[in-house]
Amino acid sequence: MYAIGQPGEINPRFRGSTDPADIPLMMQPGEVAVPWDTPQPGAISADGASFVPAAPCLAEHKAARWEAAKNVRYSMTHGGCDVPGIGRVDTKVMPQKNSPALISAAALSALRAKLAGEPWSRTWTLADQSDAVVDADAMLAIGAAVDAHIEACHAAGAAIRALIDAAEDEAALAAIDITAGYPAQA
Repeated sequence: MYAIGQPGEINPRFRGSTDPADIPLMMQPGEVAVPWDTPQPGAISADGASFVPAAPCLAEHKAARWEAAKNVRYSMTHGGCDVPGIGRVDTKVMPQKNSPALISAAALSALRAKLAGEPWSRTWTLADQSDAVVDADAMLAIGAAVDAHIEACHAAGAAIRALIDAAEDEAALAAIDITAGYPAQA
């Protein structure tokens, strides 16, 4: 594969040939052919001796930074939630288990019982696999804590996204702490 173009030309054309003798047939007067593995943005050097790949642009770096930030947001959202007086509850979402949905269903059941004046109690398995017996008020507290935790994680992710979008240069982008603003993790 060769980058073919004038010395100093930005984004030259690329041509492949199994026979290097064919390359001069692909060139116009004044052009040079520089060996290069893969077509990509860049330029032929001013002296025509080499191909210089373009550095990734700020938009590409922002996209990569946002992908990393989304991974942090996912880990924080699904890393569990501390509930005062009860312990740490699981917030994982997996094919076999959707903890926030199970918590929501149990909280709804507790609310129905509470509104009907009926007793309600469950043994709830915490994130560390220990069991806690919870009444309706405790189950509602778990539901509220998980809801607040998930909302806080998404708010932190949105704030980080805004910082990434607003970054005007590489230094500003690199200075963004993509782990900041999330609820504490045990």
